[in-house]
Amino acid sequence: MVLAEGLRHLPPRERVILHLRFEHGMYQSEIAARLGISQMHVSRLIARALATLREKTGGADEPYAAESLA
Repeated sequence: MVLAEGLRHLPPRERVILHLRFEHGMYQSEIAARLGISQMHVSRLIARALATLREKTGGADEPYAAESLA
């Protein structure tokens, strides 16, 4: 429930990207091709979305915390 609440604070495109990355296991390059953006932009959007989720859910500030989601 906490994660669902955090996801509500994300723009739709960032929610889609996280869904494709973590639920479908797609690589950033695959997501980029699907959405018509660069892999680097996908990387930045994932980082921003995860930072927002940590902020909104009171998650850990450690950089490795996001790795546990992969």
